[in-house]
Amino acid sequence: PILKDKLWFTATEHYQVLNQYPLGGYDPDGRQVVDDNRMNNSTEKIAWQVTKSAQLSWFNDLHYKGVYHRNGTGTNVTTFSDSAAKTRNTKWPDVHEVKFTTPLGTKMVVDVAWGRQRGDDFFGQEPQVTAGTISHFDTTLNTYTLAWPTYNDNKQFRDQVFSSFSYFAGHHDIRFGFQFTHGGEHSNIWSTSGMRAVYANGLPTLVNTYTVPITSTTGNIPVGWEERDRETGTYIQDQWTPIRQLVINAGVRFATNRGWELAACRAANIFVAAQCYPRIDNAPNFKSTVPRVSVVYDLTGDGRTALKFGANRYDQPIGLSIVGRLNPVSAASDIRTWLDQSKCASVNNIGCDLNGDGIPQPNELGPSNGYGGGVSSRYAPGLKWPLADEYSAEVQRQLPQNVVATVGFTHRVTKRNTVQQNVAVPSSGYIPLTVTEIVSGQTVTVYNQSPATRAQVDTVFFNDPRGDTTYNGWDLTVNKRMQNHWSVLGGASFGKTTGDVVGGDLNNPNSAQYRFGNVGNDIPWSYRMSGVYETFYGISLSGTYQYNKGQPDLTTVLVTSASVPGGLTQGSQSIVVEPRATHRLPNVAQLDFTVRKIFRAQGRTFTPRADFYNLTNESAVTAWITQLGPTYHRASTIQHGRVMKLGVNVDF
Repeated sequence: PILKDKLWFTATEHYQVLNQYPLGGYDPDGRQVVDDNRMNNSTEKIAWQVTKSAQLSWFNDLHYKGVYHRNGTGTNVTTFSDSAAKTRNTKWPDVHEVKFTTPLGTKMVVDVAWGRQRGDDFFGQEPQVTAGTISHFDTTLNTYTLAWPTYNDNKQFRDQVFSSFSYFAGHHDIRFGFQFTHGGEHSNIWSTSGMRAVYANGLPTLVNTYTVPITSTTGNIPVGWEERDRETGTYIQDQWTPIRQLVINAGVRFATNRGWELAACRAANIFVAAQCYPRIDNAPNFKSTVPRVSVVYDLTGDGRTALKFGANRYDQPIGLSIVGRLNPVSAASDIRTWLDQSKCASVNNIGCDLNGDGIPQPNELGPSNGYGGGVSSRYAPGLKWPLADEYSAEVQRQLPQNVVATVGFTHRVTKRNTVQQNVAVPSSGYIPLTVTEIVSGQTVTVYNQSPATRAQVDTVFFNDPRGDTTYNGWDLTVNKRMQNHWSVLGGASFGKTTGDVVGGDLNNPNSAQYRFGNVGNDIPWSYRMSGVYETFYGISLSGTYQYNKGQPDLTTVLVTSASVPGGLTQGSQSIVVEPRATHRLPNVAQLDFTVRKIFRAQGRTFTPRADFYNLTNESAVTAWITQLGPTYHRASTIQHGRVMKLGVNVDF
């Protein structure tokens, strides 16, 4: 969105501005307009009927996406950035799949598939960012300028094999299968300065320094690390029909997961020396056996009322997350005091902008508070695979006019989640201070780390119930199946997810009173409806409408050394000031609509279609600043504006 005369333009109006002022141009207020995103996609599939009952197929999807002025390096960056502080993000996932299906006799079917994925997710600097450029971030304005702190390139790969054997014998349908996945990535990371200068409304507050190579070019950055993960799964399940009205699905899955990282070396920069690290093995080395069962009972015996129950356990996805925490050469950072000259006397001129130029020099920085990351992280003995237990109950009823109504309840708990503690700094090593944060004027209690423990970091990760999350929710669905050329599906969901809101070091007592509450994208209610109508001349109309409660806020105050007499040992501390979900983002509504028609000629099918996304051009705020200060609740992301896509599908 564009802010003009204190009014938020809708996204569609933004597109109109882009059309009027092309790439490299300027809008009437002198802001440069950038519109240089690119996306290409190609998909192919070939199927061969090997025999009358056996089929072999190959599928490929090659995707290229270029976002040449992207905020940050993640997917949910909600800060503002000038053109230089954005990243040039390109990615090209390439997916292949080969699948073979054949029956063996009259009672067995075999499916075997192999998949291969390769991709490169690159986040580089903008061309105008030169060597030595220091990234600037203003916590009051939530804005990056001049450069992004670090850049990275992640080359990813994954190979998978899936096989299943289905056997049908009387009242039993038995399936046995094996799955194998091997994946990983080799990555590098760099910075143009090794620093991020942090300001509060233009005044220096601190500096982050990074343990990464410093350069302005990407071609000479060697691979920093190579991580791998291998997972296998073997399962057997039986769909058993002991009587006509009852179906029982029961199964068990045995899985393994092993992760490792090859030996790696950290390059030297102005803040850290070069150092090499040995190979990391068995991070993790998990084995798990999980049961699953569901029951469907025809209550009345006429196929019109079904009772459904389920009790299932799942291993939580891991990927590279476990070994990634131990990576000793990733972008670890510290926090160093660096205050405006007016604050220098309060910290004995250590960690001050001594020459008053607003640009940090190494000799102006306060002492390091220690680098986190894999170099100072480890796992407790006996770490176990995190789990998710799910229990569900559902009633489904066939109503007149081909309508099916369903009411369901779900209880889901994630367990054995991994939490962390810096065991080098116990909770008793923090000193409570009541301060007034200078930007927001908010009076808060901040726990200042004892200076005696500065730079001491020994982070232990372990399973603990304090990391559990719990979801309880109801789903209501009404489905009018296709009849008389139309169908409708509508529903509503109501639920709540609770758990650890704050996260991070359990030994850090800051915000402890607000640690438990609403977590994730907790949405207490949502409504949805979709339908299809086949009109005259074979024209089909379809649409989907969704309306849901806004996501919850977590209101915070950022306390830095500028607000603490004598300085803050840990450099800065974010303080939660009220329970999460005290405030929420605005409710979100969206209508998508499609018009299409099928033409058939000479054995081919042509289906032209027009898709309209956000047809009513809603512009609800979907992310805003939650840190107290002059920009509190300033919008950073809104709904995508109305978009129309024209296309045609050809089948031959």
